[in-house]
Amino acid sequence: MNAPTTQRELQLLLDGGFDPVAYWADKPFKKWVVDVGFWNGSRWKGETVLVRASSRDGAERTAIANVRRAKSAKAHARLATPRDLGCVPA
Repeated sequence: MNAPTTQRELQLLLDGGFDPVAYWADKPFKKWVVDVGFWNGSRWKGETVLVRASSRDGAERTAIANVRRAKSAKAHARLATPRDLGCVPA
């Protein structure tokens, strides 16, 4: 089998075909995985946090506001998958 070449193929492989956009579409509040950090000149320094918010912008603002030393940091949010939330196959 060939290695996955796109982000979508990698997601299908890791998450078993789970579509986070479709799952969270009708939910007023969504779970987001937000990477918050900064580039210190030679490497990325930061952390990943889980946030409950209604939009991507809201999740990024919330993460920056609640991560220590993140006032000048950048944030990138994506919708959470079952794997991100700690679910395992039964």
